[in-house]
Amino acid sequence: MVNKYGEKNENGELVVDEKKNYKFMPENLEAFVAEFNDLVESEVEINANKLKIEQILEAEKADFSPSDMVALEPFIEMDEE
Repeated sequence: MVNKYGEKNENGELVVDEKKNYKFMPENLEAFVAEFNDLVESEVEINANKLKIEQILEAEKADFSPSDMVALEPFIEMDEE
């Protein structure tokens, strides 16, 4: 999107300011922000197989903190036994 809406110099390269931020012409900034907001607000569905908890716990280099396990919980299949 920056390529599409960003200001370009005479060589077709994107223009950046002294803080390394891309520059936009005022007429392009509104369109960029609208398209960016649409992208940020879009939902993405990921179809992935869950890992069994045994696979994780038996892995040689499994070194997960409790907070790691909480973050990974949606991707882990726990035993219901």
